[in-house]
Amino acid sequence: MNELEQLINFAETRGATDIIISDQSQAHLRINRKIMACTEILIPSTQALLEQVLEKFPLSVQSRYKNNIQEGCDIDCAFNSQSNTRIRANIFPSINGLEFAFRLIPKNRMTIEQIGLPTSVIDCVKRQSGLFLVTGISGSGKTTTLASLLDVINATTHKHILTIEDPIEYVFENKKCVFSQREIVTHVQNYQIALRSAVRENADIILIGEMRDYSTVKAAIELAETGHLVLSTLHTRNSISTIDRILSMATTDEQQHMRAMISTQLIGVISQTLLRRKIGGLIASFEFLKVTPAVRNLIREDKLPLIYNELQTGMKEGMMSMEDSLTRLVERDLISVSDAMNSTSKPEILRTLLKASPTVNQFELESFI
Repeated sequence: MNELEQLINFAETRGATDIIISDQSQAHLRINRKIMACTEILIPSTQALLEQVLEKFPLSVQSRYKNNIQEGCDIDCAFNSQSNTRIRANIFPSINGLEFAFRLIPKNRMTIEQIGLPTSVIDCVKRQSGLFLVTGISGSGKTTTLASLLDVINATTHKHILTIEDPIEYVFENKKCVFSQREIVTHVQNYQIALRSAVRENADIILIGEMRDYSTVKAAIELAETGHLVLSTLHTRNSISTIDRILSMATTDEQQHMRAMISTQLIGVISQTLLRRKIGGLIASFEFLKVTPAVRNLIREDKLPLIYNELQTGMKEGMMSMEDSLTRLVERDLISVSDAMNSTSKPEILRTLLKASPTVNQFELESFI
């Protein structure tokens, strides 16, 4: 077993989510969001470590990745370890030489119940068409949430699901659904080509790993318009900033048209963040916006800030604001008041909710600065 495999096995036993190698002396592990030095496993030269990663791929792919490094570009890839753990890797040149960032993808996918997703989300992803987005900062569990939703679809409906990812993280087995998974560079040159081909590939549901630019956003919405259910992610903190980000990608001339398309095709946005559990580990908090006729009107009329009112009053529609979700976690004594307050973009609203709760420690709330 080489050093790469030893390091992955060690990280797994410690419950690490990430391995970071920024110099040739030692690795660091991310455990419960904290970076810790790993002194137990000796790291070979970065060139040797690179070779151990490249061994995971066919010769043609190895050659392409080596060229990337020689040209000063990074490598974004995924592979299985000997223990069958899926690893997402980014390898990039820096002032220290080559650096490595490995993300360990859990072997056993979490269910929507284990994640704590609002059950009303399921109604959105069982729609025949439309655009559904999962958002949050990097490392907030967006891919895991999408995978859990696809698992529900796979177990309950008969669909053809096409995933377009960079790289493929979770690998799906056919149950009631048929999966076609394509990886950028490995199976198709780029997102634009993959999305153009998607219409001809007879898919019912299309997962786009990430909407990184306007052309991808526009293609995703157009696929939704043609009768597909499209799932994707964005690096935004809440539903309002998600809609605003999409609209801001459009040129001035296209803004109104994009606003009309979003108001018609967007069916839901779930935004999430991870917080430290009091007893250890991490737990997710969610905001869920279901795009109702009232929300569609607010998007069309360029009144995005008023969408928050719909979140607060949309409980019977299954909606939930991040502040409501954080309050529930504090009430259940799963997270601290300070962690909740540090995770909200609306501290005054959260403070009001916590102050009104009979089960929240008011001394802890008042002592928070």
